[in-house]
Amino acid sequence: MIVWPGRRDRFAEYCRGLPPHPAEDALDAARRERLGRAMAYSPPSEPDRWPLDTPGAF
Repeated sequence: MIVWPGRRDRFAEYCRGLPPHPAEDALDAARRERLGRAMAYSPPSEPDRWPLDTPGAF
């Protein structure tokens, strides 16, 4: 989530500079592909049951 557009994300910059984890090199091609799919997975979102403009939502 981007709160301030144009703001530097120092944590992301730091993480990009780290070497890959040694366990990733030990994976075979099928497991590496499976790990990539798991990292990219995003569960489907559900609509809010209580819209915020509903009285008593909080």
